[in-house]
Amino acid sequence: MTLLVENLPAFMSAPLSLLLAEDAPALPAPIPQWRVAARDGHWLMMAQGSASPGPALPLPAAPGGLLGVIAATTPAWLTEWPGEAPALLADGTALAGLLAARLLAAEARVGDMSASLVALRAEQEEARVAMASWLRSAGQAPPQAPTLIHADTPDASPVLWSGVSTWRRSLPSEIAGVTALAVHLKAVAAGPGSVLGLRLIAEESGRLAGAWRVPGEALHEGWMTLDLPMPAPPWRETAAVEVSIALAPRDTLALSVTEGLPALQVLRARGGARFQHSPWWLEQEAGRPMPPSGVWCSFPDDIWQGATRTALLHGHGETSLGIPSLPLAGYDLMRAVLRVSGGSDVQAALSCGGRGTGWVDAQLDGDIALSLAISPEAWPAAPVRVALRALGSGGAVVEWREIRAARSSSGANAA
Repeated sequence: MTLLVENLPAFMSAPLSLLLAEDAPALPAPIPQWRVAARDGHWLMMAQGSASPGPALPLPAAPGGLLGVIAATTPAWLTEWPGEAPALLADGTALAGLLAARLLAAEARVGDMSASLVALRAEQEEARVAMASWLRSAGQAPPQAPTLIHADTPDASPVLWSGVSTWRRSLPSEIAGVTALAVHLKAVAAGPGSVLGLRLIAEESGRLAGAWRVPGEALHEGWMTLDLPMPAPPWRETAAVEVSIALAPRDTLALSVTEGLPALQVLRARGGARFQHSPWWLEQEAGRPMPPSGVWCSFPDDIWQGATRTALLHGHGETSLGIPSLPLAGYDLMRAVLRVSGGSDVQAALSCGGRGTGWVDAQLDGDIALSLAISPEAWPAAPVRVALRALGSGGAVVEWREIRAARSSSGANAA
């Protein structure tokens, strides 16, 4: 005879259960009880009090929550039991010992789980500290130049738009490691009331990897590049880009297209190899913050527009290099690197927001490294100047090779 169970899912998933022989009395206890009786050539197990049996299935394995069987003698159907037979209980008085044993075992498991949770939290904290340390170390190296992995050729005739429009397109590349997107603008006539928005999306899961909102006054003709603060996570999914425009009345935008969709470029960098200041980044919407404290971030190339990046320094002369406006909001440390070519000893002094480094000598390899604590008075943007002077009679050429900024872990800008 086969042992069948009515409502098998309920029996298998019950945290505690008790079996009753056909002639055993039901117990006045809040424990699910199942009675086994012979029916139509089978042993049928039904919930105690069930009016009529429903569909029944063979018992595949013993449930984990079974306490035992209430029976005066060993029931014949126990020979059909899968695996080790459950405990045989003469009456309900034996339940107290079983329940006490279960309670002690459960308390022991809770203790083990609590200890495991403490260990897991300690490991998580160690991993967090290690990751932060790794990011800081990675941020000390020169940024890796991104690789162009997708480039559209804009059609000859751009589309002139006004009002509100949105496009979405999938790209023939993975989202992993994407570090920048670029959209091509043929002509721009937009002011503060207009907005260009971009979102970088993992196509299959819908997860958001990047989001930007650029005000109309910041838009410019040509390829407009928007950087991610760090390369996109290593998601093995298709990259999709959503482009939206919302133009104020009388504002217009000529958007270059390819086959009716916005022309795009996609750039990729190795994870941890590029940390970039992204002025129009939507941190809350993207769910990905700017790089953590201690990581040196580069700036977009457009900061050099209107800047004096190279200077010829005559013997015993003085000159300067300068950036008209550098976006510094949120940063409290700045580092500039200059390259000196020539035979004269050169000194440099970096200044920004009312603070300065004082004069710093060139190193033996010809580099001058200048570090400065940024004053909050320099937020959100401020001009940066490097004063130069030659100590000898020979001339020198000085090139501003790099400028980066970071947030300190101690919050130096509070000074």
